[in-house]
Amino acid sequence: MKSKTFILRDEKVIAHLIAFINAQPKEPIIEVVVREHKKKRSLLQNSLYWLWVTIISNDLGMTKEDEHFDLRKRMLAPIYERDDLQYSEALKALRDLYSRGFKKEANNLFDQITSTTTANVKQFAEYLTEIERDMMGKGIVLPHPEDLYYDSLMIKRNS
Repeated sequence: MKSKTFILRDEKVIAHLIAFINAQPKEPIIEVVVREHKKKRSLLQNSLYWLWVTIISNDLGMTKEDEHFDLRKRMLAPIYERDDLQYSEALKALRDLYSRGFKKEANNLFDQITSTTTANVKQFAEYLTEIERDMMGKGIVLPHPEDLYYDSLMIKRNS
């Protein structure tokens, strides 16, 4: 059976969930897991991020892909390492691999396990804040398009 996810936002979705469960056959036995829904990074955060990566890479003379890798390594990995024990253990193994001379292999594996797409909204806001702080230290001024900035960094605006 293919996995199915329901995000219980309203009564209509709840009704669909109940109908889905009632329609399941008795065999094979299915498992239902209920947990708090954690939003992944928002589209606004993603838009602001890639705007900033473009500016940073242009200012530093790097490709967007190389800058994206560097930012994830320096600023996103510590957030994931703090929040996820399994990720922390994997990162330790990659550091060991890197220190034993397997740098290319370690970087390839790092690239696979450290994706911005797995960040939740709060983690991504922290990541963006760290990027901005780092760039200020390098004298790189990042734009704050009002439609992206405040919502992306979860900053409440004064009305």
